[in-house]
Amino acid sequence: MASPDFSLSVGDCPLIQIEGWDGTLGQFESNLSASLGTNLPASVGETVRHKGFLVIRVAPRRLWLALDDGAQASSLAVDPDLGCSVSLGEGRVRFRMAGADIAGVLSRCIAVDWCAPAAAPGRAVLTSLHHVPVLFLRTGDTACELVVPRSFSRSLSDWIADAGVGKDQARTLPSGGAPRSCPLDDLLSACGKATGERRLAGGIGRRRAACPRPVGDADEDHRETEQ
Repeated sequence: MASPDFSLSVGDCPLIQIEGWDGTLGQFESNLSASLGTNLPASVGETVRHKGFLVIRVAPRRLWLALDDGAQASSLAVDPDLGCSVSLGEGRVRFRMAGADIAGVLSRCIAVDWCAPAAAPGRAVLTSLHHVPVLFLRTGDTACELVVPRSFSRSLSDWIADAGVGKDQARTLPSGGAPRSCPLDDLLSACGKATGERRLAGGIGRRRAACPRPVGDADEDHRETEQ
C-alpha cells in the first residue's frame, strides 16, 4: 500500500534472540559486546546500530539482533553457561511504514504515543496490534517499523491498510451508501441479539409458568371430562 501521505511495505525480518541467565548477566553482556564489536543498549527500549544490524533490548536480560535486508548473520557463539541464542526470523515479518499521516494511522492500531520520549526515533516499544504482540521500532520523524508474527502478517497488514484509508472512508461503501460495518462489529451485534432473544424467551417462559390458570378454564375442562 502506498500513497503520498502513507506507505506500507512487508518483508522478511532476519532476527536473532539472545538472552543471558540470571546471575551471569555481567559476564554474558561483556562477552556478547566483544563478539558483536559494539556496546549494548543500556536499558529496555534502547537500540544500538552497528554494521548492518540493530541491537534492541526488549527485556532486562533479552536482546534482539535485527539484521538489515541482505545482511548475513555473523557467527555468534554464546557460552551456554552464560546464556543462549535462537533464530526468530522464520516466525517474524517486518512492516515498514512512512508518511506524513503515520501518527494518525498508528493511533488507530497500537497504544503508543508517537510524541512521547519512549517512542522517539531510535526507540523500541513492545505493544500489541489487535491483541497480537508486536515490536514497534521508530526509525525516523515520519517512519517506523513493526515486527509482527508471520502467521498474523496478512490480517495485521490489512488492518493497518484499512486504518490508512481513513476512519471515515474505511467504513463507507464506494457508492457513498450506508456505512460498512467491520466483521468484529457484526459479530458483536449478532452475539448481543442472540443473547437478548434468549433472555426474552426465558422471561416469557417464566412468566407463563408463574401465571395461574383461570378458574373458568379449569371448570370447563372438568365438565368436559365428566361428559
